[in-house]
Amino acid sequence: MREEQRAGVYARREEVLRDGITQDRMDGIIHSVIPTLVLAARTGPQDVDRLAQALGTLCPATVSRDTIAVGLSGSPTSKVRADLVEAVVRDVRAADTARVAELGPDTAARLRRRVMLSVLDRLWRGQLRDLDDAQDGQTLRTVAGGDALGGYQRTASRLAATMWEEIDEQFVGYWVNVEV
Repeated sequence: MREEQRAGVYARREEVLRDGITQDRMDGIIHSVIPTLVLAARTGPQDVDRLAQALGTLCPATVSRDTIAVGLSGSPTSKVRADLVEAVVRDVRAADTARVAELGPDTAARLRRRVMLSVLDRLWRGQLRDLDDAQDGQTLRTVAGGDALGGYQRTASRLAATMWEEIDEQFVGYWVNVEV
């Protein structure tokens, strides 16, 4: 599992170094991150606050708390939830466009690359620590008669899925908010 994840991280690093973060790639990341955040949110008042905070961290210009509350009032497949996703995507894309205009295309391309590599490297180091901790925990389960390999593989898969989501989410947040 660790080697598969390492290969994925190194492939992503090579892609970023080679191609940078093109506008198409940036749009793809935005269209991946926002629905994941919005569609995963539940409908309670605390969930509205959590999503508002997450979106505010991601992009200061995102929709209001009231708009979020209305959007979360529907089921994940409802039109109001889809409208919320669309509104947030619009705000984040506008922030991205403004950032590129502010910096100029060449500087923006270099900064996008640096931000993505920084986030990728930092989260990969954290992932390695988490995998070590998971391996240590599975060793204890083996001593107790549990299924160490299966448990480790399930944990490693869950950690990998979380890491990839966090990479894109943190990249967008840092890119939109980084001060130059």
